[in-house]
Amino acid sequence: MCDYDDDLYHERLPNVCGAIGAKARSCCSTDTVKRLLPISTWLPKYKARYLVGDMVAGLTVGLTCVAQGIAYGAVAGLPPVYGLYSSFMGSFMYILFGTCKDITVGPTAIISMMVNPHIDGNPDLAVLLCFLSGCLILLLGLLNLGVLVRFISMPVTTGFTLAAALTVGSGQINNLFGIESNSNEFLKSWINFFSHIEQTRRNDAILGCGTLILLLLMRVSADAVNHP
Repeated sequence: MCDYDDDLYHERLPNVCGAIGAKARSCCSTDTVKRLLPISTWLPKYKARYLVGDMVAGLTVGLTCVAQGIAYGAVAGLPPVYGLYSSFMGSFMYILFGTCKDITVGPTAIISMMVNPHIDGNPDLAVLLCFLSGCLILLLGLLNLGVLVRFISMPVTTGFTLAAALTVGSGQINNLFGIESNSNEFLKSWINFFSHIEQTRRNDAILGCGTLILLLLMRVSADAVNHP
Protein backbone atom coordinates (compact mmCIF):
# COMPACT_ATOMS: atom_id res chain seq x y z
CA MET A 1 0.00 0.00 0.00
CA CYS A 2 1.19 3.45 -0.87
CA ASP A 3 0.79 6.32 1.47
CA TYR A 4 -0.94 9.26 -0.19
CA ASP A 5 -0.83 12.77 1.04
CA ASP A 6 -4.14 13.86 2.52
CA ASP A 7 -3.86 17.22 0.71
CA LEU A 8 -4.11 15.39 -2.59
CA TYR A 9 -7.81 14.74 -1.99
CA HIS A 10 -8.51 17.95 -0.12
CA GLU A 11 -10.92 20.15 -2.03
CA ARG A 12 -10.17 23.82 -1.68
CA LEU A 13 -13.20 26.06 -2.00
CA PRO A 14 -12.72 29.33 -3.89
CA ASN A 15 -12.29 32.44 -1.81
CA VAL A 16 -15.37 34.27 -3.05
CA CYS A 17 -15.10 37.13 -0.60
CA GLY A 18 -11.45 37.68 -1.43
CA ALA A 19 -12.18 37.70 -5.17
CA ILE A 20 -15.02 40.18 -4.75
CA GLY A 21 -12.85 42.40 -2.58
CA ALA A 22 -9.99 42.37 -5.08
CA LYS A 23 -12.38 43.19 -7.92
CA ALA A 24 -13.92 46.03 -5.92
CA ARG A 25 -10.50 47.46 -5.13
CA SER A 26 -9.49 47.32 -8.80
CA CYS A 27 -12.73 49.00 -9.88
CA CYS A 28 -12.11 51.87 -7.46
CA SER A 29 -8.52 52.40 -8.52
CA THR A 30 -7.22 55.44 -10.37
CA ASP A 31 -6.28 53.39 -13.43
CA THR A 32 -9.84 52.14 -13.80
CA VAL A 33 -11.25 55.68 -13.62
CA LYS A 34 -8.79 56.84 -16.28
CA ARG A 35 -9.67 53.88 -18.48
CA LEU A 36 -13.42 54.47 -18.22
CA LEU A 37 -13.19 58.27 -18.38
CA PRO A 38 -10.34 59.19 -20.74
CA ILE A 39 -11.09 62.88 -20.19
CA SER A 40 -9.47 62.55 -16.77
CA THR A 41 -6.20 61.70 -18.55
CA TRP A 42 -5.97 64.30 -21.31
CA LEU A 43 -7.76 67.25 -19.69
CA PRO A 44 -5.09 67.91 -17.01
CA LYS A 45 -2.47 67.94 -19.79
CA TYR A 46 -4.44 70.34 -21.99
CA LYS A 47 -2.56 73.53 -22.90
CA ALA A 48 -3.99 76.97 -23.60
CA ARG A 49 -2.31 77.23 -26.99
CA TYR A 50 -4.50 74.40 -28.28
CA LEU A 51 -7.69 76.39 -27.62
CA VAL A 52 -7.80 78.53 -30.77
CA GLY A 53 -7.16 75.62 -33.12
CA ASP A 54 -9.69 73.43 -31.33
CA MET A 55 -12.33 76.16 -31.49
CA VAL A 56 -11.83 76.56 -35.25
CA ALA A 57 -11.96 72.79 -35.74
CA GLY A 58 -15.04 72.46 -33.53
CA LEU A 59 -16.86 75.27 -35.34
CA THR A 60 -16.04 73.74 -38.72
CA VAL A 61 -17.19 70.26 -37.71
CA GLY A 62 -20.28 71.69 -36.00
CA LEU A 63 -21.41 73.54 -39.12
CA THR A 64 -20.79 70.39 -41.14
CA CYS A 65 -22.85 68.35 -38.69
CA VAL A 66 -25.82 70.68 -39.14
CA ALA A 67 -25.99 70.06 -42.88
CA GLN A 68 -25.23 66.36 -42.50
CA GLY A 69 -27.78 65.90 -39.73
CA ILE A 70 -30.55 67.44 -41.83
CA ALA A 71 -29.60 65.26 -44.82
CA TYR A 72 -29.31 62.05 -42.80
CA GLY A 73 -32.65 62.69 -41.15
CA ALA A 74 -34.24 62.95 -44.58
CA VAL A 75 -32.49 59.75 -45.76
CA ALA A 76 -33.82 57.90 -42.70
CA GLY A 77 -37.33 59.20 -43.38
CA LEU A 78 -37.43 61.29 -40.20
CA PRO A 79 -37.89 65.00 -39.52
CA PRO A 80 -34.58 66.89 -39.84
CA VAL A 81 -34.53 67.73 -36.13
CA TYR A 82 -33.88 64.08 -35.26
CA GLY A 83 -30.85 64.08 -37.50
CA LEU A 84 -29.51 67.11 -35.62
CA TYR A 85 -30.12 65.46 -32.24
CA SER A 86 -28.24 62.36 -33.38
CA SER A 87 -25.31 64.42 -34.63
CA PHE A 88 -24.72 66.47 -31.47
CA MET A 89 -25.73 64.29 -28.54
CA GLY A 90 -23.27 61.55 -29.45
CA SER A 91 -20.47 64.12 -29.67
CA PHE A 92 -21.30 65.50 -26.24
CA MET A 93 -21.09 62.03 -24.68
CA TYR A 94 -17.89 61.23 -26.56
CA ILE A 95 -16.18 64.14 -24.81
CA LEU A 96 -16.26 62.08 -21.61
CA PHE A 97 -15.91 58.53 -22.93
CA GLY A 98 -14.06 58.98 -26.23
CA THR A 99 -10.65 57.42 -26.81
CA CYS A 100 -10.04 58.29 -30.48
CA LYS A 101 -10.00 61.84 -31.85
CA ASP A 102 -10.38 60.76 -35.49
CA ILE A 103 -13.54 58.65 -35.26
CA THR A 104 -16.91 59.63 -36.72
CA VAL A 105 -19.56 60.03 -34.02
CA GLY A 106 -23.20 60.25 -35.00
CA PRO A 107 -25.35 59.12 -37.94
CA THR A 108 -23.91 58.18 -41.30
CA ALA A 109 -25.43 57.71 -44.74
CA ILE A 110 -25.24 53.91 -44.47
CA ILE A 111 -26.90 53.83 -41.05
CA SER A 112 -29.67 56.19 -42.18
CA MET A 113 -30.30 54.10 -45.27
CA MET A 114 -30.54 50.88 -43.22
CA VAL A 115 -32.84 52.46 -40.63
CA ASN A 116 -35.34 53.84 -43.16
CA PRO A 117 -37.14 50.56 -44.11
CA HIS A 118 -37.66 49.51 -40.49
CA ILE A 119 -39.14 52.59 -38.83
CA ASP A 120 -41.72 53.72 -41.41
CA GLY A 121 -41.11 57.37 -40.52
CA ASN A 122 -41.93 56.81 -36.81
CA PRO A 123 -39.43 58.61 -34.52
CA ASP A 124 -40.36 56.36 -31.57
CA LEU A 125 -39.23 53.30 -33.49
CA ALA A 126 -35.99 55.08 -34.41
CA VAL A 127 -35.30 55.85 -30.73
CA LEU A 128 -36.04 52.23 -29.79
CA LEU A 129 -33.74 50.95 -32.52
CA CYS A 130 -30.99 53.28 -31.33
CA PHE A 131 -31.39 52.07 -27.75
CA LEU A 132 -31.28 48.39 -28.70
CA SER A 133 -28.24 48.97 -30.91
CA GLY A 134 -26.47 50.72 -28.04
CA CYS A 135 -27.23 47.81 -25.69
CA LEU A 136 -25.85 45.34 -28.22
CA ILE A 137 -22.69 47.38 -28.79
CA LEU A 138 -22.19 47.70 -25.03
CA LEU A 139 -22.52 43.94 -24.65
CA LEU A 140 -20.02 43.31 -27.44
CA GLY A 141 -17.61 45.72 -25.79
CA LEU A 142 -17.91 44.05 -22.38
CA LEU A 143 -17.23 40.66 -23.99
CA ASN A 144 -14.24 42.04 -25.97
CA LEU A 145 -15.72 40.85 -29.26
CA GLY A 146 -14.25 43.66 -31.34
CA VAL A 147 -11.87 41.07 -32.79
CA LEU A 148 -14.75 39.80 -34.94
CA VAL A 149 -14.25 42.79 -37.24
CA ARG A 150 -10.99 41.22 -38.42
CA PHE A 151 -12.94 38.41 -40.07
CA ILE A 152 -14.67 40.89 -42.42
CA SER A 153 -12.49 41.08 -45.51
CA MET A 154 -11.66 44.35 -47.27
CA PRO A 155 -13.48 43.43 -50.54
CA VAL A 156 -16.69 42.88 -48.55
CA THR A 157 -16.34 46.23 -46.81
CA THR A 158 -15.52 48.02 -50.07
CA GLY A 159 -18.46 46.44 -51.91
CA PHE A 160 -20.88 47.30 -49.14
CA THR A 161 -19.67 50.90 -48.99
CA LEU A 162 -19.89 51.32 -52.77
CA ALA A 163 -23.38 49.82 -52.91
CA ALA A 164 -24.53 52.05 -50.06
CA ALA A 165 -23.10 55.14 -51.79
CA LEU A 166 -24.92 54.28 -55.03
CA THR A 167 -28.17 53.63 -53.18
CA VAL A 168 -28.02 56.84 -51.16
CA GLY A 169 -27.03 58.90 -54.19
CA SER A 170 -29.82 57.42 -56.27
CA GLY A 171 -32.32 58.13 -53.51
CA GLN A 172 -31.42 61.82 -53.60
CA ILE A 173 -31.32 62.28 -57.37
CA ASN A 174 -34.91 63.57 -57.41
CA ASN A 175 -34.24 66.08 -54.64
CA LEU A 176 -31.14 67.26 -56.50
CA PHE A 177 -33.30 68.38 -59.43
CA GLY A 178 -36.29 69.48 -57.36
CA ILE A 179 -38.53 66.59 -58.42
CA GLU A 180 -41.04 65.19 -55.96
CA SER A 181 -40.67 61.49 -55.16
CA ASN A 182 -42.42 59.14 -52.74
CA SER A 183 -39.60 56.60 -52.54
CA ASN A 184 -35.83 56.60 -51.98
CA GLU A 185 -35.28 53.08 -53.31
CA PHE A 186 -32.74 52.59 -56.09
CA LEU A 187 -34.93 51.56 -59.02
CA LYS A 188 -38.01 53.52 -58.00
CA SER A 189 -35.97 56.71 -57.67
CA TRP A 190 -34.52 56.46 -61.17
CA ILE A 191 -37.87 55.46 -62.69
CA ASN A 192 -39.51 58.47 -61.04
CA PHE A 193 -36.65 60.72 -62.15
CA PHE A 194 -36.88 59.84 -65.84
CA SER A 195 -40.69 59.78 -65.73
CA HIS A 196 -40.94 63.31 -64.33
CA ILE A 197 -37.77 64.89 -65.68
CA GLU A 198 -39.86 67.62 -67.29
CA GLN A 199 -40.75 68.78 -63.75
CA THR A 200 -37.14 69.73 -63.03
CA ARG A 201 -36.78 73.00 -61.15
CA ARG A 202 -34.07 75.03 -62.81
CA ASN A 203 -32.85 76.89 -59.72
CA ASP A 204 -32.68 73.72 -57.61
CA ALA A 205 -30.81 71.87 -60.35
CA ILE A 206 -28.31 74.70 -60.81
CA LEU A 207 -27.68 74.97 -57.07
CA GLY A 208 -27.32 71.22 -56.58
CA CYS A 209 -25.11 70.54 -59.59
CA GLY A 210 -23.03 73.65 -58.94
CA THR A 211 -22.40 72.55 -55.36
CA LEU A 212 -21.35 69.08 -56.48
CA ILE A 213 -18.95 70.53 -59.06
CA LEU A 214 -17.49 72.87 -56.43
CA LEU A 215 -16.94 69.99 -54.00
CA LEU A 216 -15.25 67.90 -56.69
CA LEU A 217 -12.96 70.79 -57.62
CA MET A 218 -12.03 71.29 -53.96
CA ARG A 219 -11.31 67.56 -53.67
CA VAL A 220 -9.06 67.61 -56.74
CA SER A 221 -7.24 70.75 -55.59
CA ALA A 222 -6.68 69.27 -52.12
CA ASP A 223 -5.21 66.10 -53.62
CA ALA A 224 -2.97 68.19 -55.88
CA VAL A 225 -1.65 70.18 -52.91
CA ASN A 226 -1.10 67.16 -50.68
CA HIS A 227 0.37 64.97 -53.43
CA PRO A 228 2.17 67.27 -55.90
